[in-house]
Amino acid sequence: DNPLGDGQLAFRVFSALRLRGLVPLLEQICDLRGVNNYEILGKGRSRSVCRARHELWARIRFDPARHYSFLEIARIFECDHSTVHHGIRAHQRRNQP
Repeated sequence: DNPLGDGQLAFRVFSALRLRGLVPLLEQICDLRGVNNYEILGKGRSRSVCRARHELWARIRFDPARHYSFLEIARIFECDHSTVHHGIRAHQRRNQP
């Protein structure tokens, strides 16, 4: 639980998103969900942050310009690909009609 470490992680993830042109998507989800980008890009596990992060992963995964793999998203967010897969599935289950 090192806040400085989480800030460094958030900075690295933000830089990776910026390189790929995905910051506008991040900002859109932050505004929609009422969380800040530092929270989404870190390791926070509150319900609102996790749900926002899962939505971001899903939107990146199914980006119309380029479909990112679970592994590519995991590398951006510095986590395991199975975590990304689980998060996207959870987001899809929550949003089924």
